[in-house]
Amino acid sequence: ALALARAERFEEALRRLAPHCIDGGSSAPHLTLRAHILFERGDAAEAASAVARALELDAWSVDALLLQGRIARFHGDMEHAIGHFRQAIYHNPDCWPAHYHLAELYREGGETELARREYRVVLRQLRDDTAVRVAGPWLLAVAIKDLRFLCETRLSRLNAAMG
Repeated sequence: ALALARAERFEEALRRLAPHCIDGGSSAPHLTLRAHILFERGDAAEAASAVARALELDAWSVDALLLQGRIARFHGDMEHAIGHFRQAIYHNPDCWPAHYHLAELYREGGETELARREYRVVLRQLRDDTAVRVAGPWLLAVAIKDLRFLCETRLSRLNAAMG
């Protein structure tokens, strides 16, 4: 199912996952993968339902918390998005995707100092390509070096804006 999802063959991936996501026989990782697939294909409501079920089984699933934050952000609920990303960081301080999403939310919300802090954390965590572990089942859409460049550029602009 994961390989199918990475190939953007979402319907096939969902069919493959279906037996693992039935009530009573589900696991948090299967439900989280299902939720990711649903979200990627544009079904945020079903994704929210699946990720909520995953978190009922494992309240500290970093992958599920990250997705829950992304879903909240998609719906414009920045307060809850920030809360979910902070919870992921509380559980795993090295979760650079949560720090990155927080940086973006803070930047968009005009919280310059908080955004700068989070971008610096991401850059520190992405310093060495070999040390980077992607949180979650998804391959990055951008290369780590491109993500570092994006963070450096945003941090530079925030620093310049502060004088």
